[in-house]
Amino acid sequence: MARAKSSSEKKPNKRGSPEAVAKRVAARNLNDVLTGKKAGGALLDGRTAKRRQRLLSELAEGGLKPVDVLLKVQELLDLGEPIAALRKSVPVRKLRVVPTGAAEAVARLAEAYELSPLAYRFLGLPESVLAEAGVVEGARRKRVATKKKASR
Repeated sequence: MARAKSSSEKKPNKRGSPEAVAKRVAARNLNDVLTGKKAGGALLDGRTAKRRQRLLSELAEGGLKPVDVLLKVQELLDLGEPIAALRKSVPVRKLRVVPTGAAEAVARLAEAYELSPLAYRFLGLPESVLAEAGVVEGARRKRVATKKKASR
């Protein structure tokens, strides 16, 4: 008859000891610092980089519902994707006619999700609708071209 091992007879796990874990963490940190990886935490691990690429490609293809666009843009912003890179790769739909009730719908969505105000700009809604919904503060000022004086 085989004897069942009790928990007191288990051998200690050498890989899980606090000293071994601390050594591995210190070794990984040294390797990352000296090889240039994670310089300032700017690089993403493989899974996160692939997720970022997938999100960008899904946004570039289009055909997503407006809420999906918002959520994917927000996720990319959370990953640290610059807004300029998003503007280059994500087509923004310009609405010819703003649907009635758009401001109210955006306001309810903003309460529920608490997304970044930058994400709402990818819906193609005018600034006035976003301001009415309380997502952005007022309308953005448009840049006025000024003439540069020629230096003598």
